[in-house]
Amino acid sequence: MGLLDALAPVINLVLLITYAVYVLFGLMICILGVAYMSEISGADKTAAGVCVASGLFMIITGAGAVFATLKKNWLIMFVVLIIDVILFVAMLGACMVGFAIATGVRDPVTRGVEEAFKTEKLRESAWPGIRELGDNAPSRCSTFSKSLKDAAYVKKIKDAADGVEAVYAGNCTKTSVVLGHAVAGQCEHCWLDWKQHVVTKMKDNLWPATYACFALFFFVVISICLNIFMADNYNPDEEDDDEDAADKWAPDGIVKIISLVFTGLVGLFGLLLTIFGIVAYNELSSGGGCPEGQDCTSWAVIGIVVLGLFFLVLAGLNIAAVMMGGAIGKLLVRLLVLIWFVLGFVLLLVSICFAIVAGAISSINEQYDLNFSKVREQANQADDGICPTSMSDALCKTKIKTKTEDAFQIIGIVGAITCLGFLFVIYLSFQAVKIFKNDEGDDDEGDE
Repeated sequence: MGLLDALAPVINLVLLITYAVYVLFGLMICILGVAYMSEISGADKTAAGVCVASGLFMIITGAGAVFATLKKNWLIMFVVLIIDVILFVAMLGACMVGFAIATGVRDPVTRGVEEAFKTEKLRESAWPGIRELGDNAPSRCSTFSKSLKDAAYVKKIKDAADGVEAVYAGNCTKTSVVLGHAVAGQCEHCWLDWKQHVVTKMKDNLWPATYACFALFFFVVISICLNIFMADNYNPDEEDDDEDAADKWAPDGIVKIISLVFTGLVGLFGLLLTIFGIVAYNELSSGGGCPEGQDCTSWAVIGIVVLGLFFLVLAGLNIAAVMMGGAIGKLLVRLLVLIWFVLGFVLLLVSICFAIVAGAISSINEQYDLNFSKVREQANQADDGICPTSMSDALCKTKIKTKTEDAFQIIGIVGAITCLGFLFVIYLSFQAVKIFKNDEGDDDEGDE
């Protein structure tokens, strides 16, 4: 007795119960996201926003799934299945972002740049280039540069022991002693903006690899579905009941063409991913775009290179199996479904991590450093007791940051539980599509 035969008698009841729980989870996630979007000040709200959108879509999708179950409509259930996969990807991303923020994880690009620009030597060597940019430099660096050109400040610098402008531009403490607190404040703000400028410039080169990651994942999912369909529907006619049926497993027609096209796209994007990954690795390595002495790479950057090569090879094997047909071809296709499923999930994890490295989220520290006065004001508007006037910025920042991290930890936990549930829902929905499709075929034969 096959799995479909065992599920068929109870599939409607199991689906109705599953999607009822699904809708309740969607409502809970939506409420949770709204609550944290209104509570969190200054931090990146990507994860909370995804929770709100995913929760709403889960409610709508759950209603569609119930309707499809009652009507035993395989086409609507197939659409529900596709939406479930998309929502799973979104929730997994929100879950990983939530845990990243909750645990204070910082992407390696930002971490490497910040560590590098803590050194006075690098600031001094970078200052002449910043000054040459003039108005094209970040606005607060341009303001600081103009202040240092003031005749009174030029004279003070020349009269000082280290009479070189770059020395004072790179050391804001010396600037405070010689030129005063106002100019020292401009100095600190300039270096905050310049670090962000360097990080943004580096991350702009990572987006092609990010897009290639998600495109490859999309093509892999489609190829898996086509492989399963071909393996189940192009069986040989062992008893010659149908003269037109093939005597061996041999996909043909439009399905075979579509399969070859998407498998070819998997191979193409596997190659592109490998190339983009190598470029990204060079950009993030010390001596590339990353400041000298630092390493801005991560395991995700190396991972996309390796996965790109794997999918390039597997795409070739899949094309060969479909073209060859027969028992060996069918066995190879089924084996590739399992391999692609595992590697596709790994690819999804790596893609989300790489998107985070490329700047899909901004860290709490970064937002607080650049806009803390606004963050503190927003926090006090939401809770006038969180940061009293007597509390220093450092203590206030720590308090708000801890509160934000705790909030995102809950989002991460709920997201992880939801993702596990999605795996069961996706599997059950896929089986339902096959059962409803078979039932429809049986009804058509009965009518004839």
